[in-house]
Amino acid sequence: MKAIPLVLVSETGRSIGRRFGTTIRLCCRVGFRPATPSPIGLTRSDLYITLDFKHEFDAYERVIRGGWSVKIAKLARIGGRALLAALFILAGIAKALDGTPFLAHMAEHGVPGLLLPAVIVLEIGAGIAVLIGWRLMISAGSLGVFCLLTALLFHNNLGDHVERSAFFKDLALAGALTVIAAGAFERSA
Repeated sequence: MKAIPLVLVSETGRSIGRRFGTTIRLCCRVGFRPATPSPIGLTRSDLYITLDFKHEFDAYERVIRGGWSVKIAKLARIGGRALLAALFILAGIAKALDGTPFLAHMAEHGVPGLLLPAVIVLEIGAGIAVLIGWRLMISAGSLGVFCLLTALLFHNNLGDHVERSAFFKDLALAGALTVIAAGAFERSA
C-alpha cells in the first residue's frame, strides 16, 4: 500500500505530519526533519510514534473524526460528572437543612449521629469537587467509598425490593465514581 501524506495543524499551531498505510507515523516537528528516521523511531529533532492499523481507511477515519470525538468525549465527561455531583450536593443540602430523619435512620442502623456533619461536608464538598473536576482521584474516590459503605451499612436487607434496589444503585454509583477516579489517575500518570 502506498502511504498518503497529510499535514494537519494542531490547536497550538504546530504542524503534525501523518502518513496513512499499514502504519501511521505521527511526527511532531521540532526543527528540521531528516530524510530517514532512526530504527527506534527517535531522532534529535523529531519525535515519532508508530501505531499499527489493519486498513488505511480505518486510520484515515480516526484522524478525521478525532477532533469531534475528543470534544464530544469531553462534554460527556463534564455532563456525567455534573449529574453525579448533583445527587451528592442536593443530598448534602437536604441533610444540612433538616437532619432529623437522617439521624433517626442512622440510629436505626447503629451508626453514630456524630457522623452526620462529616457526611454533609463530604457530600457537598466532594460533590462540588467532582462537579468542577478538582482533585478527582480524591473526591470521586472518597464518594465511591462512601457509596460502598452506604450500601453495606444501610441497604443490606436484600430480601426487601426497595432495599435491594437502593443497594445496587449505591454499588453502581460507587462503580461510576471509581471509573472517574481511575480516569483521573491515568491522566495524571
